[in-house]
Order: sequence, then C-alpha cells, then structure tokens
Amino acid sequence: MNGPFTPVPGTARRLGDFATIMEALDFAANGTGGFNFYTSRGELQHELSFAELRHRALSFAGKLLGAGLEPGERVVLIGETSPDFPVCFFACLYAGIVPCIAPAETNVLGRSGYIERIASLVRACSPSVLIVPEKLAELDFGDVRKLSISGVCGLPDNAVNLGPSSPESLAYIQFSSGSTTQPKGILISHAALMANVAAILKDGIRLNASDRAFSWLPFYHDMGLVGFLLAPLAGQCTVDYLAPSSFARRPALWLQLMSKLGSTICYAPTFGYRLATERVRDTDLEGVDLSRWRLAGIGGDMVQIDTLEQFASRFASAGFVRSAFVPSYGLAEATLAVTFANDGSGPATATLRSGEERSYVVCGKPLTGYEIRIVDADDMPVAEGTIGRVTVNGPSLMQGYVVETESGLMIGSDGYLDTGDLGFMVDGSLVVTGRAKDLIIVNGRNIWPSDVEWVVQKAANIRYGQTVAFSLPERTGERATGADHIVVLVEHRNHGSADDLRGMITDAVSRQMGVLVEVVLVQPQTITMTSSGKLRRAAARDSYMAGTLATV
Repeated sequence: MNGPFTPVPGTARRLGDFATIMEALDFAANGTGGFNFYTSRGELQHELSFAELRHRALSFAGKLLGAGLEPGERVVLIGETSPDFPVCFFACLYAGIVPCIAPAETNVLGRSGYIERIASLVRACSPSVLIVPEKLAELDFGDVRKLSISGVCGLPDNAVNLGPSSPESLAYIQFSSGSTTQPKGILISHAALMANVAAILKDGIRLNASDRAFSWLPFYHDMGLVGFLLAPLAGQCTVDYLAPSSFARRPALWLQLMSKLGSTICYAPTFGYRLATERVRDTDLEGVDLSRWRLAGIGGDMVQIDTLEQFASRFASAGFVRSAFVPSYGLAEATLAVTFANDGSGPATATLRSGEERSYVVCGKPLTGYEIRIVDADDMPVAEGTIGRVTVNGPSLMQGYVVETESGLMIGSDGYLDTGDLGFMVDGSLVVTGRAKDLIIVNGRNIWPSDVEWVVQKAANIRYGQTVAFSLPERTGERATGADHIVVLVEHRNHGSADDLRGMITDAVSRQMGVLVEVVLVQPQTITMTSSGKLRRAAARDSYMAGTLATV
C-alpha cells in the first residue's frame, strides 16, 4: 500500500509550484507515495505509486500516438474510479492530446440515459476517439471511434516528445454538472489548473507532510478530479479511493476506511454527510476513530447547517470534531475553488433579514489572488450584506466553453465571471444564497427551493433526492402576473395515503414558510440528479410542463 510521500534526498516537498501538472508528476515520481483503490468490501485492490503512474502514462501516451492520434486532438475519457483513469489522463497530457472527462456511473441515468449523455458530450467536443473501460466496451455511443483500454494497451508504442508544454495551452475539458442547464464543456488551461491547485494546497487545505487524503468523489466531477487527484499529486499527498457507488451502498465503509488508514483530509457535498448520518449504525462505528480527520471539506451544492450539526453530533463519539468542517465555494468555470472558510472554528452562519430571518453558511474568504464582487442587475457593486449576483475574478478562470451560447456563465470585459449564483458578503467572506435561475419570488419575497425541499423532507420523513421544488410564472389568460407558482414533486414511497401525504406537506410548507404549494406525487426514481448529486430542477420543471412525469 502506498504510504506518505518521501522526497529523494536533497529535495523538499513542493506545493503546486509547477508550470504544468505533468511537471508535478515528474517530480512526485522521484519519491514515494501514490494512489490506493479499495473495493466495495474495503479491501485494497490496486496500488498506483507516483512512479508507476508516470511510467504507465508515458507508455500509454506512446500507444495513443501509435494509434494515429496527434497533439491537439481531443479524446473522451470515462472518469471511472480505477488506476486506468489517471494513467489515461496523464497519457493524453504527455502526448499533447486534450482529455474530455465523461461520467462513469451508469446507474444514475440508466443505460439508455447514460448512452445519450455520453453521445451528447461526444457531439459537443468532437473527439477523435472515445476510450472506455472494458465494462462499457459493448455500448454504442454513436458515430465516434471507440477504443477499450485493453485495446489501446495492445497497440504498438511510439516515441513521446516530452518537450515543455505552454502553460497557456489547453489542458483538459471539464463538463459542468448540469444542475440548471445542459452540461457545458469548460476549457481549462495548464496555467489555470496550476494556479488553482497551488492556491488550494497553500491557502485552502494547507497541506502538511503528515496529511493523507481520502475520496469517494467521482473523477468526472471537478471536486474529484482537481481536488482529490491533481491537487494531491501536485502536493505529493497519498490518496485512498472508494468508488462513489460503493460509498452510496455502504456509507459506513467511508468512515471505517478513514479510521483504518488515518485519513486527515476528505471532502463531500452536503448529501454525503446526510447519507452517512442517516444510514450508519452504532454497530458500524465499533473501533472507528475519526480524531485524525482535521479537514472535513464541504462544497459542491448548497450547504445546510442542520446537516453539518447532525453529522458532528452523530459521530462525536467516534472522535469527529465540529471544528474540522471547512465550508468552501467554487465552480468548474474557475477550475475548482474560489473561497475557503479555513480558520479552524468550524462552520459559521450569517443571518439575512429581509422580512424574515434566514441563516446561511459562510463559505469563507477568497483564496490569494482571487476577488469576489457582488453586483446588482446593472452590474453595479452592492453594499455588504446585500444580496446580488456573485462574480469572481482570479488566475484560474476558464478559457471559455466548447460551444458558446447566449445563456450561461460568461466572463465580462472587466475579467469577472458571472457565476450564476446569488449571495452577499459579510466581513470579507462569501455567503451563497442559491442559484439565480432557481430563485422563487412570491409577493416580493425571495424563496429558495432548497428551503421548501428541506421542510418537505422533515415533514414527510423522506430523503434528499426524493423531492424537488421549482416555480412557474402565474398566468392570467396569456399574460404572466409577475408572481411565482410553487410546484413540489415528491416521490411516493410507502408513505400511506396519497391525500394524507399531500395534505401533510401542504400544511407544513404553509405553516413554516407562509406560502402555498402544489404537491405532485410521482413514482420512485422519477426525480433525477446530476453526476455530482445536485437536484436537476430545470429538468424536473421541463418534465412537469411537458406532462411526462410518472405521477401517482
């Protein structure tokens, strides 16, 4: 098993100060450490040292060139949690080929939905080749040349030119999760990647020589790819991996492995902490020691303070401390991270008073070299404590999208990126209130769908992902009235009488939020989420309007 990194004599650990990520791997390969992959039973299945990763990536790069691929061409890679993915990813970079990262979890969308998702990504980025693991080799993804990983390994080698890459050249294409729109291909340069990686290591997680990371985040998500593959490698930090599907089936295995391995750093979106709190039993915690977990990152979606408090309380007996929580904010269009709340005090909240009190988790201050500006509809800065559009500037912003559209996140002439989020600043820290496209306005009040969903979950004792809220404009004849009509979809899973369930939810939302909602009960597995676990509210709204929901 790969253990802590030990540099060669005469050298010291470096925290991301490299021109390219290939240079970072070249350095890491001279010492010890690497990546470990575990099975769904918690058994060590694969060890991939930094040295072996470099050796295999160079060999694979030669085979790609031998297959007729040329520098500058694009290749779609399936982001499966296995040693093959980092090998293929770095092989592309060494060969000057641009990897486009695609989802690996077929169970999220179903077989036909998954095939269409990959086919749509192929159409968007126009790759020369689609490289797939063996289990997906028989699927038909459309009119694209397809190679299995074993097929590439059987190809002849070719010389690889290891000349210096331009930091401004395109490194890879990251697809957004598609929570409010169709996924977009985001162009990330080597310079942007390394700027963000260095800021994460130095200002964000503040990596030290005794750290050991753990991750069940998918490689096809920016938090999994950058946060727990590329950044740790650039800091020579060993990482232990569990597949997302293995975590979903056995959340307790996550904590058991972290205890066994002495993990100090791990990130999860809100639903990960919620799932563990709900499903881990007392018997699962026998012998589990989480006291070495110094940084429990939280990001990727709206952070619910109740979820964090419940997790901290549930696992305090196993040594977890609340102060380990580190809320942060980022987005793929900025490579990954923008802010970190890493002051050692745990999650803090800020209260917004706008007719009612509402508390939000503080996401921290911008990383060094980054700036956040909150602006109104006319792009004018607003006062601290005032909600507006969150715009960011920094050295890791994307080059653009694969296909530019009229809608979506764009970088203005002033260099600031409109994130599509709403929020406010308090004492120099960012507080995110929600997605601009998700905001519901009723009688002049701002209502967030996540708040409505939270009330429904508590009232009906249902889990995250089984309810989704969105709004439709109220209409009188053919004209919109300016008010929003709130619709709540709820998966009906053995909740008794449908009428009783509707009444319970309507009453709870009315009492706690002062608004009326239309409750639509749907069949299980109707509500969909993105590859990173975010609710696809736009898709739910579209299905409702199209009349295609499987209702009860």
